[in-house]
Amino acid sequence: MENANKSNLCIGDRLKKFRETFLNLSQSALAKELGCSQQKINQIENGTQQELKFRDVIKLAEMGLNIHWLYTGKGNMLYSKQSFRKQAQAVISVLETFVE
Repeated sequence: MENANKSNLCIGDRLKKFRETFLNLSQSALAKELGCSQQKINQIENGTQQELKFRDVIKLAEMGLNIHWLYTGKGNMLYSKQSFRKQAQAVISVLETFVE
């Protein structure tokens, strides 16, 4: 469980970086965009929320976030328009690991 929390903290740190540097949104504003509570965004960023819902991941990708970067820290924070298909496949691959 400790490794999961460390991994989750990294995801939270990267979500916060995307929110602050690219979107320039508060936690409350991002929560409104995603249709969730500010508390949930805070919990994800602080590593106490275990996972993002599928719909949240899709909305973040639509906002320009590279989901592979979010979960692994590899690659660019933002995806390019040319790699959208690759991005979609990466999202599906990442999400499949949570379903199994």
